[in-house]
Amino acid sequence: MDELRVKEIHFRGEQDGPIERELKRRIINSFQPAMGIQAAYLVRASYGGSAEQKIALCLKAKPGDPYEIVTVIGNVFR
Repeated sequence: MDELRVKEIHFRGEQDGPIERELKRRIINSFQPAMGIQAAYLVRASYGGSAEQKIALCLKAKPGDPYEIVTVIGNVFR
């Protein structure tokens, strides 16, 4: 797992389509209530002064174990 910290991020819009909706469904279904996830967004974003857009999964969560969340999401991507 790599941690990325940026000072500036620009959200360009939602990343949505049939494949993305299936991915979002799988991720949402894998979250447990104890993880404290309050909101999740799959977005197009640019950061670090670059105009290149990347896809980012952005989460709003209560304080907890971020490694558990990353592990669960990683399992969905596998």
